[in-house]
Amino acid sequence: MNKTFLRLLPCFLAFMLASPYSLQAQSDERLEGMAAGKLENWKNPLTQWNHIAVPKIDSLKLEKSNGKLILWFAPELSYYPFREESCRLFRKSLVDALGRKFKKYDIELITNTYRIEQLVPNYFRKDFPADSSCFPVPDTDKRILVKKISDDPPSSGLHGKSIALWNSHGYYFEMSLDRWEFQRAKLFGTVEDVSITGYVLPYLSRMLEKAGATVHIPRERDIQTNEVIVDNDRSTANSAFLLSTGKNSELINKGFILTDTIFAGFNPFRNGSSLRTADDTAHYIPDIPSRGDYAVYISYPLLPDNTGEALYTVHHTGGSTGFLVDQTMGGETWIYLGTFNFDKGMNPER
Repeated sequence: MNKTFLRLLPCFLAFMLASPYSLQAQSDERLEGMAAGKLENWKNPLTQWNHIAVPKIDSLKLEKSNGKLILWFAPELSYYPFREESCRLFRKSLVDALGRKFKKYDIELITNTYRIEQLVPNYFRKDFPADSSCFPVPDTDKRILVKKISDDPPSSGLHGKSIALWNSHGYYFEMSLDRWEFQRAKLFGTVEDVSITGYVLPYLSRMLEKAGATVHIPRERDIQTNEVIVDNDRSTANSAFLLSTGKNSELINKGFILTDTIFAGFNPFRNGSSLRTADDTAHYIPDIPSRGDYAVYISYPLLPDNTGEALYTVHHTGGSTGFLVDQTMGGETWIYLGTFNFDKGMNPER
């Protein structure tokens, strides 16, 4: 009898050691189920924004040791224009729905990886602490993607500013209504389609660039019908890529490659190669099919140790123009330098 008791004692002790954790987990699950049940009949108090989305609770988690109950909402809730008062009202409705059982818990409301309090812009915050990550970056700390080398560089105006600009298509003919109209609706007193290509490219973008800004336009800005590509992998026509010495260059298996057809999943900015040089100069000599104005773009892979000041010099009929490009950003796409006039043929110096 004593031997049997001694054999059972370790098992009993192991059970006693494991039981508190098991009971705690069961208790948390029971409370989570209770919270979920209480929230089934919860109604959104911000009904004026139901047209944006009706908020839905995706999941919840109880952290009893921290005294915290976390509610995750669908990402659409992050589209609400939250202010301090609407945050309080939204939170109060959930606290009331949960009842006295959860009064002692800190309720954390998360949508699209943000707490709803984080969605209140600094401008509208009075009681909430300001979000320092949204403070403007001092001009002295700003990096400029493309900096034109000039004898008289700008120091004010839009210098150091980056502007994203989209040119639209203007009027289109709506056949079902038998009329010309804008495709998009009016928003805040303006219409997106007003900014047509014929206005944005020759006037607005150039005006902003003259004022010192770096203008990023995702759509093609060049109206030139000829395309010339010079690359270390493949080039158009007789265009040539040359290195002054060919020494101290490293082949990188990442970069742009010229191809006729692009299939799904194929990225021409990643499927080619590029050359990294330490003490050398690369020469891109285009074979221009006819004299005219051409937009000049560059491309480079985005690598951790890229230089912040890559020097590019464009030789054209009007002389030479230099640029410093911060290659620590903006890689794997076309980066616009400027539009220049070129003679027909291969003219390394113009």
